[in-house]
Amino acid sequence: MGCSPSSPAANGPVPGHPGLTPGAAYSVIVIATLRKRPLVLAAAIVVLVAVGVVVALLRPWGGAGTTAERYVTAWAAGDAPGAAVYTTDAETAGAYLQKARDDLAPTGMTARITGTRTDGDRATSTVEVAWDLGQGRAWNYTLDLPLVAADDTPGNDTGWAVDWSPAAFAPGLTDGQRPVTRTVTAAPAPVLDAGGATLLAPTPVVTVTLDKAQVEQSASGLGSALGSIDPAITASSIRAGANAVPDGQAYTVVVLREPDYQRVRDRIYDLPGVRFVSSTRLLPPDQGFAGQLMQGARADIEKAAGGTPGWSVDVVGQRGETVRSVAGQPAGPGRPVTLELDRTVQNAAQDAVDADSRQAMIVAIRPSTGAVLAVAQNAAADRDGALALTGRYPPGSTFKIVTAYGAMPAENLTPQSPVECPGTTVIDGRTIPNENSFVLGTVPLTEAFAQSCNTTFSRLALGLPADGLPTAGKALGFGADWKIPGMTTITGTVSPATDDLQRASDGFGQGDVLASPFGMAMVSATVAHGAPVTPSLIRGTTTEAAVAPGTPDRAVLDQLRPMMRAVVTSGTARAAAGQGEVFGKTGTAEYAGPDGSNRSHGWFTGYRGDLAFATLIVDGGSSGPGADDGAVPVGRPALSDRGGTGRAAAGRRRVGRPTLVVVHPSRIPALAFVADLVAVVVFAAVGRMSHAEADSVLGLLGTALPFALGAAAAWATPWVRSAPASLRAGAVVLAGTVVVGLLLRLGFLGRLPLSFAVVATISLAVLLLGWRGISAAVARLGPRAPRPADRPGRTMGSCRPARCSSPVHRPRVARCRRTSRVRSTSASRPRRAAVAATSRRPRRSS
Repeated sequence: MGCSPSSPAANGPVPGHPGLTPGAAYSVIVIATLRKRPLVLAAAIVVLVAVGVVVALLRPWGGAGTTAERYVTAWAAGDAPGAAVYTTDAETAGAYLQKARDDLAPTGMTARITGTRTDGDRATSTVEVAWDLGQGRAWNYTLDLPLVAADDTPGNDTGWAVDWSPAAFAPGLTDGQRPVTRTVTAAPAPVLDAGGATLLAPTPVVTVTLDKAQVEQSASGLGSALGSIDPAITASSIRAGANAVPDGQAYTVVVLREPDYQRVRDRIYDLPGVRFVSSTRLLPPDQGFAGQLMQGARADIEKAAGGTPGWSVDVVGQRGETVRSVAGQPAGPGRPVTLELDRTVQNAAQDAVDADSRQAMIVAIRPSTGAVLAVAQNAAADRDGALALTGRYPPGSTFKIVTAYGAMPAENLTPQSPVECPGTTVIDGRTIPNENSFVLGTVPLTEAFAQSCNTTFSRLALGLPADGLPTAGKALGFGADWKIPGMTTITGTVSPATDDLQRASDGFGQGDVLASPFGMAMVSATVAHGAPVTPSLIRGTTTEAAVAPGTPDRAVLDQLRPMMRAVVTSGTARAAAGQGEVFGKTGTAEYAGPDGSNRSHGWFTGYRGDLAFATLIVDGGSSGPGADDGAVPVGRPALSDRGGTGRAAAGRRRVGRPTLVVVHPSRIPALAFVADLVAVVVFAAVGRMSHAEADSVLGLLGTALPFALGAAAAWATPWVRSAPASLRAGAVVLAGTVVVGLLLRLGFLGRLPLSFAVVATISLAVLLLGWRGISAAVARLGPRAPRPADRPGRTMGSCRPARCSSPVHRPRVARCRRTSRVRSTSASRPRRAAVAATSRRPRRSS
C-alpha cells in the first residue's frame, strides 16, 4: 500500500533520518526537485494564473465596487438608461439622470471612483465628479455613492445596486430637486431720460409658466386669478397659448411684478403644472409709459444696460423655484443707460393722444441733434402696433412742404411769386378741386401754401420731372431708411411719377405717397435744422443709414420757413396761433373706408424752436382752421414750463424747459356728464309719473339719487373719462348706474321688485346709450359745413380702392383715375373736441 503525506502511517519518523516525518520529507523532495528544474516552477505559476483567470471568467464578477464602476462609467458617457440598470429604481433613475443632464447641458463629464467601503449589505463608493459646462464653466464635487446588496436584475448581475435617490447624483439633493445650469443676467442699471429722470428701473418679477400637459387642470384657475391683474388673460387665452408651444416646452403665461404676484400667489401656487421663476427686469415706474416705444427698444436697452453675464448651477424644486446655488460666477454690474426721451415732452404728448378715442399719435424730435424726445400713442393705436413709427398713411397737404421745396428752385419761384389758385383744375382728364371749389385767384405762393390750395400745388408738381418729388423728399429726409438702435422706423415712400395724374396727386399728398408720423416729424426737423438730421434714441449708440437722406438747399429752406409760419399766423393752422413762433403745415388725407365711404386722416406737422413734431389722427377728418377736434388742437406745440401727467400717472416733476403741451379737453366731458345726469333724472321723472306719484322736487331727487350716484361711480373709471361720448363709455355708465342704483334702492327700501329692475335697466339703456348712438350717427352722417379743400373728392363709383401696405396698418387709399369732374367731399364730421379752436375764420383747405 502506498503512503501519502497525510496518511497515519506516514506520521512516523523516516528511517535513517530521526525527526523527519514523511510529510516533511515529501516537501523537501518536491522543493529539491523544483530547484533543480526552474522551468517546472515557471510552468506551475503559469498554470495557477491561468486557472484563476478561467475561474474569474466562468463565474460572475461581483462586488459593490464593480457596481459603482459600471454605474459611473455609463453616467459619465451620458448613457442614462445604461447607468439606471445599476440602481434600485431603473425607471425613476433613468428619467432623472436624463432630465438633469439636459438641464445642465454639459459639454463633457468625468467621474472617477477613489475607493469603496463595504459594511455588511451596504457600501459606499467615493466618486470625484467633474462637469464641464462649456465657456470655462465647471462644477466639481465629491459624491458618496450609496450601494446596497440586491438580487440580480436584467442587466445587473453584480449582486449590488446603487441605492437610488437624487443624492446619487449630487450631494444634498432630495426628492423633487434637480440641478440646472442658468445664465445669470447682470442686474441691469437704471435707464434714464435726457434729464436724468428714471425711465426704467430694475424691478423684481416672477415669471409664471404652465406645463402644456396640465393645461386643462389649471387654465381656469390661472385665468380667474390673473384676469384680475390683466383682463386679457383668460382660461381660453391660456389654452390657446399653451397649445401653440411645442410639446415638452412650458408656456409662459405672464411676467408679474412682485406685488402683483403676492396678490394672487395663494390662488395659483398649488395649481398643477404651474411653475414660478424669480428674476429682475427693467420696468418703468409707471406702467404704460411710452409703451410701444419701450417694448420695441427693450432688447437694445437691456443689451446696453446689462453688464457681463454670469452663470450658476442652481438646485430647483418641483415648481422650478430656486432652493440654493451650488456653483457659479456672479454677473458683472451694468451701467446706466440714457435715452434721448424727454419725460416731460412724452407725458404731454401722451396726455394729448389719450384724450382722443380715435387712433392718435405724436412724434417729437429735436432738430439740432436728431434726439427722439417723444413717441406717444393712445390705446386705440396701440392695438395695431407702433403706428407712430411704422404706420404708413397718405400725408395729405403736409406733403406740400416737399412739393414747395422742389418747385421753388425748379420753377424759379419765391414766396412772393404770384400763382393761380382757381377753384378747380383739370389734369389728364380729371378735375381736381379745392374743397368747395374755393377760389383765391392770383395770390403769392405763400398765401396758396398757407390756405392749402390743391389746384396750385397739383400744377406745381406738373412742372417737376418724374423724379422731382422723390428727389425733393430725399433732401428733406423723406424716404431715408434708418437703422436706429432701439427703434424700427419708416419715414415714407414716394415713387417717380408714371403719368401726369399721379404727379399732380402726389403734389398735394394724395396719389401714391405714404408717410409715417415719424417721417413727417423728420421732414419738419430737417426744415428747422437746415441740414440732414440723424435720429437717435439710446445715447452713445450710432445710427446707420441704410438709405441716406440728401442734403437740403439752405437757400430754399430759408424761403420755405416763412411759408410754414404763415400757415399758423393766417392759414389753416390758426388754432396753434398764440402758442409762440410755431411753423407748421396741416393735412387732410382722404382714403376709402372699409364700407367704401369717403374718409380722411388729420395731420399737423411743424416745429417750434428746437422741437419738431408730427401729429396724426386716423380717421380724424379735416385739419382745417374750423376743425376743433382735429390734429392741430390735439398736437399744437407751445413753450411751457409744465409737462403733462402722462398715462396712468400723476404728480410728476416739472421741468422748466421747452416742451410739447396740449390744451386738454374740458367742455365735452362736462357736457357728457350732464347728459348722463339728465338721462337719470328723466328716467326718475317718467317712472314717478307712470305711478302717479306726487310731483315734488324732493321726491324726484330721492328717486334719482341712487342711480345718479351709480353714474358718478362709473364716471370715475378711465374707460368713461377717456372717451365719454363713445358707446363703450355708455355701457360702463349704464352698468354702474343700474347696479349701484338698484343696490342702494334695495338697501333703503328693503325690497326690489324684479319688474322694476327690468324696466329700470331697459329705460336707462335707451337713455344712456341712445344719446350716444344719435351723437355717433350725426358725427358720421350729418351735414358738413362748406370750406375749401386740400384734397380732391371722389366721384361715386369712380374710385378704385388700393391697399396701403404697412406692417401694422393697411388703410384703403382712394386712388381716383381718369374720370369726369369729381364731386367735392369736404364736409367735416362733428367730433368730440380735443380743444376749442382759439379763433373762427372762414374755412379753407388744410
